[in-house]
Parts: sequence; structure tokens; C-alpha cells
Amino acid sequence: RKVAGWEESGIPLSTASDMAAQLLDMAAEEIVAVTGDPMKTAKAAAAADAGWVVPACVVLWLQYVGCSAPANDPEVESLVEAARTCLVGRTHHAWEEAFARAILVMAEGRLDQCIMGVEEALELSPKCAMLLKIHQDLCFFVGAQQRMRDMIARSLPLLDENTTPMYGYVLGMYAFALAENEQTDLGEEMARRAIAIYPKDVWALHAMAHILEERNLCGEVVAFAKATEDDWKDSNLRCHMNFHVGVARLDKGGDASALDHYDKEVATFVGKGGSFALVDASQLLTRMTLEGVSVGARWAPVVDLWFEHVHDHRLAFNDVHISLAAAAADDSARYDMALSSMEAFLGAASDVPVQERVHQSTLDILA
Repeated sequence: RKVAGWEESGIPLSTASDMAAQLLDMAAEEIVAVTGDPMKTAKAAAAADAGWVVPACVVLWLQYVGCSAPANDPEVESLVEAARTCLVGRTHHAWEEAFARAILVMAEGRLDQCIMGVEEALELSPKCAMLLKIHQDLCFFVGAQQRMRDMIARSLPLLDENTTPMYGYVLGMYAFALAENEQTDLGEEMARRAIAIYPKDVWALHAMAHILEERNLCGEVVAFAKATEDDWKDSNLRCHMNFHVGVARLDKGGDASALDHYDKEVATFVGKGGSFALVDASQLLTRMTLEGVSVGARWAPVVDLWFEHVHDHRLAFNDVHISLAAAAADDSARYDMALSSMEAFLGAASDVPVQERVHQSTLDILA
């Protein structure tokens, strides 16, 4: 969409650059479709209009949630400075300002305030699928499942299947949010509607995998994933979809099958798939370990990579998996290190926003 196309969709932009608008639209679709290289595309949008705060903040969001690093990460600090310069250097629309302030607060580690800020932006621009996906991801990281569901439920009646860009993707997001709230019947309905609109909607396919898994239909998870593999195998969710297949194989009693699947379809992403691949590997290896499956030396590269980030504390979600990996690998020294690092992080906190509360809850469970 060029600038006029965004405005016809009910989303005004403060840029006059059609190139920047089109590149942001491409980045937005890559984000909601979980495909392509949204960071590269968002950076191109920011370069096409260096004074526009929206792509600058999309880049900052992608960097913050996609890469684990300490609080004084120079990459994030540089992106924060760029976003602030954009925000004060031009008059932006109200939704753009609300979004920018939310992402800047996120960069301070205040995910609760960030979520509220994105909700403010969505009140002003409820038809923006990109904002809905960003909101959903943030809610996921802090365990705010009901909030995730309700934001999309409020926006959906304002959207039109025939005229709203990325409408099907919003249905897929809603399906996942419903699955997270154990509303599997309505979730399946939304997922199938989304897939009917666009069969390669990997987030809707992923929601279906969740729904089948929640119903303990292990065989159907494997069959569904195999039948739709051509629709998700080239996406950025390939490792995670294969994680679900591995869980289903394990639950069916196929220890050897689950191990073979892990080696071929999950372990190959460890080291190149960032923290998300480490999460998938940790979860699947833990399940196998708890089932008494001997995983041999498979834990070593996962734990080693996780502990490069043991003192980051950017996301409590990651810290849970760092501790989980150390415990399941029976590495008591590193497990103690992870807990001590969280204790020090909490002791240094000047206040208690939700991110610290999540860390505290994590520590209470693990200690």
C-alpha cells in the first residue's frame, strides 16, 4: 500500500513517501505472516523516510524481542536514540505517537506499560494488523492471555473481510489467542476461516496445531502438520511447528521417532535460530527427559548457548528456559547461577513493573 492505500484502509500515515509506506506494508505482512525478513524490510522503510517514527520503532521492537542482550545493549540504545529523534522531529498522527511511546517504554524493560501503550495506539487505529500482532506477542511474553484475546475481540467487529488488509491474518491471531484461553472450539473455527482465506497463514496453522495438541489428538497433530507442510516449511515458524510435531510423536509413545525428529528438524536450528530455537529445543528435550528418554549429549549445545545470556534478563520468558535447560540437563552449578543472577537482577530493580513480577514469579517457582 502506498500512503493513499493506508489512508483508504483507515490508517493515516505521517509520511509523504510512498516507498516508505509500501516497505512498511511489506514488513507488516512479514510480521503477521511470520515469514521473510521483516527486520531487513523495516530497516529499508526507515531508510526511505528517516524522519518517520513508525518504521524506526518497528525495527526497535524486532531487535528487542528477537535478540537477547544485557540492559545496556548498544544496538538497542542506538535504535532508541533514532526513534526519539524521529518522534520529536516531526508531527505524527496520534496512533503513531502512542505506538512510538509504547515501544520506547518497552526498551526500558517495562512491558506492562508498553502493552498499555500499544492498546492506546489500537484504540486510535484498530484496523492495523501489525499493531495487533505486536500486542499479541507482548502479551504472550508476560502471560496475559485474556488481554491478548480481548484486544482482538474488540477490533474484529470493526474490520471487514472484503476490504480490511490482512483480515485473514487477524482471524489467525484470534485463533491462537482463543487456544491460549482454552477456547478450542471457537479457536478451531477462526483458524479454519483464516486458512480458507490464505492456506499459507502459518500463524493460523500453528493455532490449529495448538488446538489439536490441547485436545490430546497427537496423531492428528502429526497428520495435520504433514498435510500442510508445504504451507509452513519455508516460514520463520518452521522450527516451532516441528517442535509441535516432536511433542506429538513423543506423546504417541515414539521415543526413537521423537529423538530422530529432534535431530533432523529442531537441533539443526540451534545456534542459528536465536532464542526462539533454543526455547523449542529446551521444551522438547525437557519433555523427553521427563519421559525417561535418554537424550545423550543433546543438552550440551543448548545449555552452552543459553548461558551466554544468563545475565541478560531482557525477557523473563527466556530466563525460565535458561533455568529449565540447566535443571533438565542436571547441571546444578549452572542452575544455581541462573537463580543467583535473577536474585541479583530483582535486588537491583528500582521498582516492580510486570517484567520484574514475572521474574519474581519465575524465581519463586524455580527456587
